[in-house]
Order: sequence, then structure tokens, then C-alpha cells
Amino acid sequence: MRFSAIAVLATVASLASAVEYPFEANGPCITKCLLDIGKSMFPEFTDDPNDPNFFKSLYYAHERTTPEYKQYLATTNDCNVLCPKAEIEIYMGQYTPKNDWYHANKPGGSPNATATTTSGSSNPHGSKPTETSTSDAAIVASGMVSAAAVVLSAVVLF
Repeated sequence: MRFSAIAVLATVASLASAVEYPFEANGPCITKCLLDIGKSMFPEFTDDPNDPNFFKSLYYAHERTTPEYKQYLATTNDCNVLCPKAEIEIYMGQYTPKNDWYHANKPGGSPNATATTTSGSSNPHGSKPTETSTSDAAIVASGMVSAAAVVLSAVVLF
């Protein structure tokens, strides 16, 4: 019985942390540029939507008023121009929709948050986020975690 409770909780936790990032892969050259430069600025930089550092990583590419954005964009552009034209076209064609998606879905307006966190905190560079939003995914995930806690409590008690 204890195993089934753990299995249920693990399933709910994995569903709660899943993020739908509806974009085509950039291609190997662009991806390498973005990851190498991102990791040089933030060692936990990732392009995996299910990684807890995903939104913090997107911060570098989409928070336009920050010095980190300017450095990241300039450096990645220098690398990206050396990539195949088809990859550059995919990247450029998706940049604005990805930017819009990031701003619509970033949890709590904070790059330090994970996909299921809705409370704001300061960004990794000390300034307060300028936008606060609660995404539908965060609300659903929060509800799923709450439901899992109730189920787990019931299983443990009985």
C-alpha cells in the first residue's frame, strides 16, 4: 500500500512539473550555440522544458531590459550566423513566438521559479521582476499537487 501511494505521488509530481513548449527544435548548430553560451553565463542553463532551470534559462534570451539579455543575444548571434541557413531561419521564425510564450508562461514573473511555482522572488541578478502572472499550467499543477496530498494522506491514514 505504501508503494502505491509513492507511485501515485511520483506520477502527480511528474505531471505537475511538465511544461508544454510547443516549438520546433532549432537544429544542432543553433542549439549548441545557445547552450554553450547560456552555460557560460549560467552553468545550469538548459533547453529542457521539464528542467527546473528552464524558465531561468529563458530569462537570458527574453528579458530585454537586462544586461544579461544584451550579452547573451550579442554572443549567440555571433555564433548563430555561422550555422546553416535553414537552422537560422527556424530560429529567427520562432524567436518572437517563443518570447511571447515566455512572457505569458513564466511563473510568478520570476526567473528563479520552477514551472509550478507562482510566488515571485528576485531574479538571479537582484532586481525585482517587472511582470507578475500566473499561468494556467501553474494553476493546474498546484491543484494536482493538492489533490495528490489529499490522496496520499488518505492512503497513509487507512
